[in-house]
Formats: sequence, structure tokens, C-alpha cells
Amino acid sequence: MVTLEANGIATVVLCTTPFVKAADEQWAALAFPKGSVVAVGHPLGSMPLDQVLAEAEQAVEPVVARLVDRQR
Repeated sequence: MVTLEANGIATVVLCTTPFVKAADEQWAALAFPKGSVVAVGHPLGSMPLDQVLAEAEQAVEPVVARLVDRQR
């Protein structure tokens, strides 16, 4: 991600909710803009498939919005 971002290619961190703070801190430590993290429910591994799919569906719009906005 660092290489992509350094070359002007927007990326997004996708993580489960307990890891948002750590992801934000790592992102900031690398001097990247805040708001590049999109969270999904936790824990994905033990969720029923329909709930995992719902989490994924809810994440699509924020991921696309961040990528499109950061490409401008």
C-alpha cells in the first residue's frame, strides 16, 4: 500500500472494528490521510455467511467513495 500511495494510487485499509484504531495509527505514522480505513463487523470468521455478505455490501460504498475522492 505504501508503494501504491507513494505513486499516486489511492488505497483503502479494510479491517474489522477492533483494529480501526491500530490501522488509523499506522496510517498516520506513514503520513497518509486520515479516513482511508473502512471497518467491517468482527469477527468475520465466525459470522454466518449472510452476515458476512451484508458486511461486505455495506463496505462497498465507503471504499469506492474514498478511492474516487482521493483520485481527484
